[in-house]
Amino acid sequence: MLALVCGIVGAVLFLIGGFGLLFVMNLPASILAWVFGVRGVRAYDRGEVADRRGMAQAGMILGIVGTIVGTLAVIGWALAIALSEEVRDELRRAFEEGQSS
Repeated sequence: MLALVCGIVGAVLFLIGGFGLLFVMNLPASILAWVFGVRGVRAYDRGEVADRRGMAQAGMILGIVGTIVGTLAVIGWALAIALSEEVRDELRRAFEEGQSS
């Protein structure tokens, strides 16, 4: 259950956060979903729990997808900042405005 919740939270944060701007929160939630999903599936396979394998699998899949997409977003933003002078100037202006406030 926790895997599914973390996976949904990671996906929502990614989508609402401007496609990767909230990767600071998206990636940890997605990674936790992946870890908890794997643990849940393994617990079911060992016979420790009788149900909820599907929820653990769904959380694990959401976690894997969220981790991959979040990592790609981080790489994309890093490349945009490194390669685009316009993006760097805009970030510099925003930073200077934030310091003057």
